Amino acid sequence: MASLRAVCENFTCIPAVLDHMCTFQTFTIAKLDNEDAVLQNGRKVKTAGVSDLHIGDKVNVYADIIIEKIEEG
Repeated sequence: MASLRAVCENFTCIPAVLDHMCTFQTFTIAKLDNEDAVLQNGRKVKTAGVSDLHIGDKVNVYADIIIEKIEEG
């Protein structure tokens, strides 16, 4: 199954839609709880199988899902 990032990077048919749909935001993890994480702004998101997450890690988030870890905390 392709990752959301791969889909967004390889999809070129409707760029205006992708500009809106494929906007990732970077946050720092403040708390971890099983399959959920709480970000530094208090927002609760799903970890979506991203492995090796720790408090303080910087992650890219799309909607309410962590799509990748980008920096160790």
